[in-house]
Amino acid sequence: MKLSLVAVAVAAAFSSTVLAHSSSPADLDILEMRAAKGKGKHNKHEHPKHDFRLSCVCEPDRCPTFLTSKALCECKAAHLEGCYLKSQRGCPKPSARKC
Repeated sequence: MKLSLVAVAVAAAFSSTVLAHSSSPADLDILEMRAAKGKGKHNKHEHPKHDFRLSCVCEPDRCPTFLTSKALCECKAAHLEGCYLKSQRGCPKPSARKC
């Protein structure tokens, strides 16, 4: 019986200190200040952006002349796309129109 009374008294004392500590206005003010402040300060640094483009030097296309007009157009479009990718966007971007 004495042990259960001691356990109840300790539990009551512990719960009252926990409740008193968590409900203090100073702690709530700190939590509100943190919530209002956000995730923290973020400095946006402006660094120079490097340009890794190469010069637009491409070989002439080697499309056979005996192709139909549509196949010839597709061959030239593929050559322009390959040239654009090889120069790492140094050449003008080929149009996305269909042949």
